[in-house]
Amino acid sequence: MSHRFHGKGCMAYSAEKFIDWDFGFVDYFDSSWSLPRNRNIDRFIRKSTWVYNQIDKSEYKYMLRFLLRGKEIYAIAYNDICYPENAVKIMSDEIIKKLHRP
Repeated sequence: MSHRFHGKGCMAYSAEKFIDWDFGFVDYFDSSWSLPRNRNIDRFIRKSTWVYNQIDKSEYKYMLRFLLRGKEIYAIAYNDICYPENAVKIMSDEIIKKLHRP
């Protein structure tokens, strides 16, 4: 079973457009990284059309939190098993890898 990450029927979707966001955070256990809006994050969101609905039960997951003007507007769990392959490639190769660099 899966549920929508974006598009009609999703909390991040309002009327005919996506809810805007300007900044985000990635939380993983006791670590947190800031995530300014950029092209890679937008590509990840577009590729993440369906997400496995049991992702919250996963022990090893990142939490993606999206903010607009300092207020959290959306949060969703992420791990590389519960997302489409194209989204995983963007997240692991271009986003998470950069977060873990010293």
